[in-house]
Amino acid sequence: MFNVMIVDDEPLTCTFLSTMIPKLDSRWEVVATASDGKQALDLLASHCVDLVITDIKMPIMDGVKLCHHVYQNYPHIHLIILSGYGEFDYARQALNYNVFTYLLKPINNNELVNSLHQIAKKINKTTENNQSLKQLIGLSNLFKHEIAIKFLQAVIHNSYVKTQALLPLIYEHKMELLKEEGLIMIIAPAPHIINHTNYIKNQDLTNLLIYQLAKDSLKAQDCYVLLDEENRTLIYTTYTQDTSVSKLCEYLLRPIAKEFKLSTNYDLVAYIGDSVSELLAIDHAYSTGVTCMFNAVSTNTNQNTPLYFYPSQKLCIDTNRLNTEVSNYIYAVKSSDLISIKHARSSFDSYPDSISLYLFYLLKNSLENRDDFLPTSLNIICLFNTYEALHLTNAGTSSDDSIIESAKEYIHKNYSAPISLSIIAEHLSISPSYLSNLFHDTVGVSYIKYLTELRLNEALILLRHKKNMTIEQITLAVGYLSVKHFSYVFKKEYGMTPGQYRKSSQDATIELLK
Repeated sequence: MFNVMIVDDEPLTCTFLSTMIPKLDSRWEVVATASDGKQALDLLASHCVDLVITDIKMPIMDGVKLCHHVYQNYPHIHLIILSGYGEFDYARQALNYNVFTYLLKPINNNELVNSLHQIAKKINKTTENNQSLKQLIGLSNLFKHEIAIKFLQAVIHNSYVKTQALLPLIYEHKMELLKEEGLIMIIAPAPHIINHTNYIKNQDLTNLLIYQLAKDSLKAQDCYVLLDEENRTLIYTTYTQDTSVSKLCEYLLRPIAKEFKLSTNYDLVAYIGDSVSELLAIDHAYSTGVTCMFNAVSTNTNQNTPLYFYPSQKLCIDTNRLNTEVSNYIYAVKSSDLISIKHARSSFDSYPDSISLYLFYLLKNSLENRDDFLPTSLNIICLFNTYEALHLTNAGTSSDDSIIESAKEYIHKNYSAPISLSIIAEHLSISPSYLSNLFHDTVGVSYIKYLTELRLNEALILLRHKKNMTIEQITLAVGYLSVKHFSYVFKKEYGMTPGQYRKSSQDATIELLK
């Protein structure tokens, strides 16, 4: 149904049109009548109207002024003007206000019904176009969301090929997945439940339930819900410096945990890794979250809050040392160096058996064909024997120094492109975890810190000496996806925005020339 308002100071005209319009076209209903333009505007505030039919000459506010107000405040409403002979020149003023047509009095029924048909057709067409546009926008947003999910999964799983394939789409669609800081939350049952027999038996079903609850609970939130390769539910979200991370994580976890508790009577918690300010460093946010989870499980930690942050002060295991020693062992196996393998294995003698679950996932994630790693039991010796039985070898026998030099060379050549630790490790044919620990131990800073300092140093040079380059051009030249993110990282390091730095350097130059 379409709604029409009649505006005329002649009551007979209002009565005639109110009676005739529904008879001429049953799709139209007269919902209001008014005797002047001012009264009509008052009624429009409380009535949903598709068409206003108004007389041209009325007291208080005439038809032309009414059309002007409707055109400005209700642009979706169609207008028909009624006029007598000799009033057309005056009525012509209203044609500037998107008036559909004008009808002479006395009103001809054929002309009226033809106008009603055409306006109804026009409204239907507009409605169809709006619905189609909404569908296209919906499909476009869904497409972008799915691309973002697949990209995040590729990064956290160190999938070089998928990451490189999806990066151009992230650029093309200007998908700002990281504005300032980003983090990964791993949603899982409380530590004491993960080792429970019932949970282990129903792990796949439980993981599916958590994932579905997370998707349903967070569909309206500005975050991404995805699964890792172990079917654990991850939430990726971003935040700004003035955000309380604890409150944000608790806010996202609360509705999922509530529904899960009702369904299973189990408690859900969130394991949160390091925050990152580089998009391709999200794998670090994920891996530290996994470390946090397995350490909590190993120590069967009990705490009042459902949030476990990395690093936890309650952990009894030095995860940095453990990660380094696992990386050394993996490298020794892949190099087929029996002496180094024996030495690497001996370094685990001081660790409790409780690290075996964490160790299992570290070893498994270092393999290309992960399903091949099937130890008969989860004790440390069995894990090592099974891993070595796969006889993974790498042709690379480079010294640690040459590996780091090659990594630095790659970074310096490619810092302007989106690169990650996994991309460099793939290029050097070593595991990302081994490269990460080796880089930090050898260079003294993490890979991401080294890359960030290099990019910002190059940005300083361009800001000082390339005055013809815009901030946006410099942003892309030093490997950042957005000006906002680049400005955030720059200000975090130097205490001022790139624009402020450029101005201060120019002022300093002018001062020297005086």
